[in-house]
Amino acid sequence: MYRKLKSPLSVQIELTDNCNQVCSHCYRSCQIISKSETKKMSSAQIIKIVDELAKNEVFCITFSGGEPLMCKDVLEAGIRRAREYGIVCAVNTNLQLLTKDVAKMFLDNDVALLTSLLSDEAIIHDSIANLKGGHAKLLRNIRFLADMGVLIGANMVVRSDNAHQVYETGKLACELGVMQFSATKVAPSPGMDYLAFKASPAQIRQSMDDLLRINEEYKVQVEILETYPLCFFQDLKKYSKFIKRNCTAAVFNCSISPDGNVRPCAHADMSYGNVFVTSFQECWGAMDDWRNGDYLNAECGECEYLLQCTGGCRIDAKHFYGDIRGKDPLMTHPSKVIPLKEADRSPSIIPEILTFNPQAYFRDEDFGGIVKFQDEIVLLSPEGLAAIRLFHLKKSFPWQNEHMPSLTTEERIEFFDVLHRKNILL
Repeated sequence: MYRKLKSPLSVQIELTDNCNQVCSHCYRSCQIISKSETKKMSSAQIIKIVDELAKNEVFCITFSGGEPLMCKDVLEAGIRRAREYGIVCAVNTNLQLLTKDVAKMFLDNDVALLTSLLSDEAIIHDSIANLKGGHAKLLRNIRFLADMGVLIGANMVVRSDNAHQVYETGKLACELGVMQFSATKVAPSPGMDYLAFKASPAQIRQSMDDLLRINEEYKVQVEILETYPLCFFQDLKKYSKFIKRNCTAAVFNCSISPDGNVRPCAHADMSYGNVFVTSFQECWGAMDDWRNGDYLNAECGECEYLLQCTGGCRIDAKHFYGDIRGKDPLMTHPSKVIPLKEADRSPSIIPEILTFNPQAYFRDEDFGGIVKFQDEIVLLSPEGLAAIRLFHLKKSFPWQNEHMPSLTTEERIEFFDVLHRKNILL
């Protein structure tokens, strides 16, 4: 179903199971792990992992937990090693343990941060996180980091008890200086009473409407951080900002647990080997069941939107219905989808002179190559990869003078149009 890449483009490394918050919805189940059972990587282990990921040409590493600031020495060792290789780094943190030295380390290493802001009201945020005073400290630290120039985004986990506050929470985040605000439905996980927190479909759809309002009023980037089935969106034109978020577990990304187990994604409880026992390449290669579509819901397999949608979240289906091949809990029916027509897309005007985005990354693959900028990914033929290598060396060039003999005029225009739309060529 999916092309097999030689390695993931992005890897999430969970440095520890331990956390200074006990969020009742946390997918890492920190709330049910006793302190005596928590696991933590050592600095030597994180350096070993980063070395292996660099050898496998991974573009981006996200350090998470638990709470990664509970092992600052390990976090810093991982970040500094990754930056030596030119790997992009991000950190998911609740910011409660932030210090000026750590903030400067983030700034010096161009680390992007994602934190969790659960409400605009302190009483609700602190209740969900089970940490009195956490909200006030979080707001101070978000503003401090934004004022420093650190790239900081905030995610709101949307539950039944805070879904009505998405707009106000996003407004607060924007006023604090975040560069991105996301609102993402709570996901089921082991050990939690999911039905007690589950947001209704109407609440989730309203949360997306609130995100669009925030984007319109504050001009900040808005996102959802989990995959929703296309049939849940229904109106693809209205929600076009969010429909690119599909399942990339074992296709473009994977996760590594504090004990070294390699999993398809952060939510998955299925291990495909241990990076401290076998090579990372072997672990990645063992995930073909995900790439082959073995876990797809049968009804999704017949849907015309499958390749764009990917069938929603398999782990949500597993926890909600007890069957990894079950329906995503938000799945409706493809007949409800209002497709995004070509006429609905913004007209593309390709500048005469194009510049290769210095923040885009590319590499070769068996089938040709791949190029990535942020969440935008383009698979390349051998000729396309050769062109990207040339554009990278040229920096700026008049695209209409570039000859690609195997492409028709229409195909050549489409090639440059796609790369320009995805901000790989500027």
